[in-house]
Formats: sequence, structure tokens, C-alpha cells
Amino acid sequence: MHANKQAQAMLQQTTEQLLSKTLLEVLPSFQESGLLDKCTRAVETGETFSETLYYGYDHRPDWYQLVAVKLEDGLVVTFIDINEHKLTALALEQANTDLRQEIATRKEAERVARQEKELKDSIIEHATDGISAFDKEGAYTAWNKMLEQFTGIKSEDVIGRKFREVFPTLAQSELARRLTEP
Repeated sequence: MHANKQAQAMLQQTTEQLLSKTLLEVLPSFQESGLLDKCTRAVETGETFSETLYYGYDHRPDWYQLVAVKLEDGLVVTFIDINEHKLTALALEQANTDLRQEIATRKEAERVARQEKELKDSIIEHATDGISAFDKEGAYTAWNKMLEQFTGIKSEDVIGRKFREVFPTLAQSELARRLTEP
């Protein structure tokens, strides 16, 4: 067996230690992992075998691109260390899964909020009393049909406007002061 410096480092053996050894002597887990059968098929058929795999055996558990090519009566096996690339890809995949979950959670929260708003709007609209509501800036956010009947002012003419805009004649009244004070 011949190995370059990267292979020597990966296998934790020198070229002298690797010479004349078989693949199974250097990487005994090739049998257990099923890679020996795939390499044998490459020798028998002459077809190149290539696979991205997590090789968690022997000397260094990492992600590799393994390529096995028949060469005369033997086999050339190359391992390309793709661990950093693969770990980055897996981290991105996990981040995408997390984002999809967050999107689903937000969509569900939006659906629930929409249902709650529809229920609130229905209660306000069908109440037998006049009901209005204001946001924190003092603009109307609700004006039901009963108020339309009492005042003669349509909700579309009120929503988004402030009390003083809707009732300018009451702008200096005690009611206006109470509605607009913090």
C-alpha cells in the first residue's frame, strides 16, 4: 500500500509502515462497514466507486469523499476529507429545519391571533351597547354598529382617527381630557 502525506496523517502510519499491507490490514473496518464489498465490485466490474460517507471507524471518524478505481490488478482508494464542508452543510440543514419550525409556529400564532381578533370584533359588532376602543396613541380602533346608530357617524369615518378629530367641538371638554391623558 502506498500513501501520500495526507493519507499517512489520516491513517497515523508512515509509508514504510503501510508498504506491503493490504487494505484490511490498514482499515479492518472496511469489512464491517460494507466498503470492502463495494471496492471489490469496483475491481470486478472496472466501474469507479464514489461515495460521500461518515467513516466512524479506525483512526479518524470524519466525513470523507471515497473514490475507488481499479488499477491493473489492484485498487486505488482515495479519501478526501470533507468533514468541515459536511459539518457546515449539516449545520445549515439544521438551521433551515429550525427556521421552518419557527415559521410554522409563527403562522399558528398568527392564525390564533386572527381568530381572537375576529371573535373580539364579532362581540363588539353584535353588542347591544355602543362600544368604541382606542389604541395607545388615542386613535379609534373600534366603533360598532350601535355607535353608528347613536351618533350617525360610520365606523369607516372614525377608525384610525383621534377623538378630537371626530368630535372637534368636544376637543376642550372634560371627556376629551380623560380620553387623551396618559
